Amino acid sequence: IRLRHGVRTLVLHGVVESHAATNAKTRASNPELVTGVDYSVLKEDGTLDANKSFRNLLDILRDPEIAKEFDAVCLDSSTELQQIIGQTAQFIEGCLSDKGKHNKFSEGDVYTKMLGEVVSLLLVLHKRGVHVLVTCAALTSTQSEDGLTVSAKPSMAGFSVGENFVRNFSDVFYLSLTKDEEGKPVH
Repeated sequence: IRLRHGVRTLVLHGVVESHAATNAKTRASNPELVTGVDYSVLKEDGTLDANKSFRNLLDILRDPEIAKEFDAVCLDSSTELQQIIGQTAQFIEGCLSDKGKHNKFSEGDVYTKMLGEVVSLLLVLHKRGVHVLVTCAALTSTQSEDGLTVSAKPSMAGFSVGENFVRNFSDVFYLSLTKDEEGKPVH
């Protein structure tokens, strides 16, 4: 995540993306404007408590002080968030069939609903004047040799989940490694 525009930025991340805020600070024009917050909640044994982590993220995004304290909020990443959601009781219960067994065909709808809760809160922040950025891993199907033409889709589990998720955002940027004039890898 490259933040050059010099605004107060909150970077929300889970355990997997714990490097997000550090990377943002090293690339920001003013590192002191970047605040990282890990929304993960761990159990006593050090493993992730998915239920509390998801609720914690929602609580953070609902906090009215966010729009007063920050000009931009970045969630890194929706890919990790989906993995957390898949471990929650809400997801597991939402995917139960009438016979009490896991129904794989329900996953897409439940993922979309739960990700939608997060998107709704991000859009409320956007309406309050906060820039909103969300990262997501992508699956590249084709890419031109120069890297300028790319065909890719969000790397998210479940039927149409990625497509439904991306529709919530007016601008979508694809970042990939390419090489500079000296042959060094750059985004």
